[in-house]
Amino acid sequence: MRNVIILLVVSVLVLAGCPVPAGTGGGNDSVDCTETSFAAIAEDAGEILGSFIYLAQSSLGDPVDTLKIEFAGGAPSSGSIEIEEANYSTCTTCVRIDLGCDGSLSNCTKTLLAQGGTLVVTSTGAAGDTFSGELQNVQFVEVTIDGTNVSTAVPGGDEVCLPSFAFSTTIQ
Repeated sequence: MRNVIILLVVSVLVLAGCPVPAGTGGGNDSVDCTETSFAAIAEDAGEILGSFIYLAQSSLGDPVDTLKIEFAGGAPSSGSIEIEEANYSTCTTCVRIDLGCDGSLSNCTKTLLAQGGTLVVTSTGAAGDTFSGELQNVQFVEVTIDGTNVSTAVPGGDEVCLPSFAFSTTIQ
């Protein structure tokens, strides 16, 4: 009976698009994480040094949390992008959350790097156009990032899941 209940719970989670905690028999084991949300009060997007960057801030004061989507090589095309386990130094589409940053958006207390999920870009273009889309079922792990941009998972660090985050801003 216990196995039937576990199978039923796992089936509901999979059908709902939620990550299945590791070891529950849901096929590909995913990150066992704490569900979170992100509320943006300020957003910006644009090209910087050959990369296209979207930045959302949780506040305009100190401390501030940020959510950043970075595309190496410029603006993305519309469509779905699967976020794969990656190192910050090698990812071509990087999604990260920085927590407890100062007013200059640096000196953050914690960094979370996406290791799975989906990014759907619904609108993109050049300066003056709208950049919009949604992050879906993204799993993050706490990392440190060194001076060469190599990320290392923090042993026993936070594991966080973001079920959904919709964004829309004018490209600068």
